[in-house]
Parts: sequence; structure tokens; C-alpha cells
Amino acid sequence: MTYKPVEKIERVLIIDDNDQNRLILKHMLHKWNIKTDEAADGVEALRMMQSRTDYDVAIVDYNMPGMNGLELIAEIRKQKLSVPGRQAIVMYTSSEDPDVVKGCQELKVNYRVEKPIKMKELHQVLSSVCEVADAPVQAAEKHEAPPLPTAPAEAAPAAKGPVILIAEDNTINMTLIRYMLQKLYPACILHEAGNGQEAIEMYPKCQPDIVLMDMQMPIMDGLNATRNIRKLEAELNRRSAIIALTANAMAGERENCLNAGMDEYLTKPLQQKVLVETINAFWQTAENQ
Repeated sequence: MTYKPVEKIERVLIIDDNDQNRLILKHMLHKWNIKTDEAADGVEALRMMQSRTDYDVAIVDYNMPGMNGLELIAEIRKQKLSVPGRQAIVMYTSSEDPDVVKGCQELKVNYRVEKPIKMKELHQVLSSVCEVADAPVQAAEKHEAPPLPTAPAEAAPAAKGPVILIAEDNTINMTLIRYMLQKLYPACILHEAGNGQEAIEMYPKCQPDIVLMDMQMPIMDGLNATRNIRKLEAELNRRSAIIALTANAMAGERENCLNAGMDEYLTKPLQQKVLVETINAFWQTAENQ
């Protein structure tokens, strides 16, 4: 079958954690001379959309670890990473899930395709995108929808949630950690600091059960922030679990963290299972004290 070229679409961002699915979409799009970039998860997609704004279409898989498709689209809207009237978002799902349909309606996502995708269906969607691009900007595209509330993926072991202070200077990493914690602990209370100095200033006010401390931050890094928090704790007569977060899994890094007063050491990208096991261990200990 011969397809008309979709000339108004030059570059598409494919967001899917499945390598084979990305490859299939890539081959289809290349047949129409459309350039593609690929992201394996929501965090990588946000980084790419922050660095360039020339994507005509983003094809977003719904079932992804960490941040699902609806959560990613909500964050794209929140950070204003899409250009109304020019960039389109296509939701890519395995089935016609009522929750996905409802979420797409609330987020004003007008295009959905089901797996396995066929060339004819993809071409129809892209042709529709081109037609809308030729028309005046629709009110639905102008509307910036609020983030969707998300149901927990795994419930915390009790109704009460921990108080957690997150010290992280990277906004995308902060977003991912926030989504993971809100899913795992719906009743948790989160406080966010953009650097070590902010974490020290916030600590006496929020008195968290757990601190997730990034190692590399401006103004003050995680090691120095931890040392200062331990001094504050002596005055407050309390102790929080401090968990290091680092992308540098270098020899001796764990020992440096523990020597500075940290209780545990996790490497990025964070694994949801490891994160919840670590938090549960320290939180349950704090609850039993």
C-alpha cells in the first residue's frame, strides 16, 4: 500500500521501555522520512524535551516503570515542554483501558493507538495531526491540564506514611523520586530541598523520618549537609535515617557516605523495589522506637 507523505512531521520522540516496540515505530516512521529520537522511560524523555523543542509528535507508551504514560504527559504539561498547536502527543497502549481513556480526556490527549500498531493506523493518526496543524489552534490544545492524581502501585505497610525530606538539585530526578514515593506511600509527607544548604535549613522545621540525600549538589554537597544535620540532631535530641543517592558508583563511595553519618547508599537510576525495601527498613525501625 502506498501512503501519502506526512510532510508537516519532521521529528518524532518515541517513548517506550520496550526496545522492540521502539524499533518497530522507528522503522515505520523512517519509511516516511521522519527523523526519530528514542527514550526508554519518562525521565529520559523529560531530559530530551528540555534540551530540544522541535518534536512535532511524542508517542508515549502507557505501561512504563517508575512513571507511566499519563504521569509523564501530566509532567510535560506542568513543565510546559510541549508547544500548543504544533506538538501533538499520541498515547500508545496495549488495550482500551477505561482509566487510560479517562486520563487522556482529562489531559486533553486527542490521539490514541493500540498495540500492536499497524502502519495504516499510525499513518492515519499522523495525517490527523497534520490536519490539526493546518487549522487554528483548538481550545483543547491551549488548555494546560493539571497533573493527574495517581493510584498507588504498592501500598505502604501502614496507613500512616513517613515524613521524607528529598535533597536533590536535578528537577527531573526530583520529579521521578516524588512520583515513586507518592505511589509507594500515598500518605507520606514530602519536603523538597534543591541543595544541601536548603536541606539543613528545612530539617528542624520538618523533622523527617528519612532524608534522601543526593551526593552532588551546588552550594553544599550531600556529605557536608549530612555532617551538619547530624550536629543539628544532637541539639534536637532526635535522629533521622539519611540515605545517599548517587550516580557515581565508585570504589570507596559507600564508605565515604557511612563515615559522614549516612545510614545507607543507593545508586541511580533508582530501582523502585530497592527504594521501598530500604525506606521500609528504616521507617519501621523509627516507628518501633
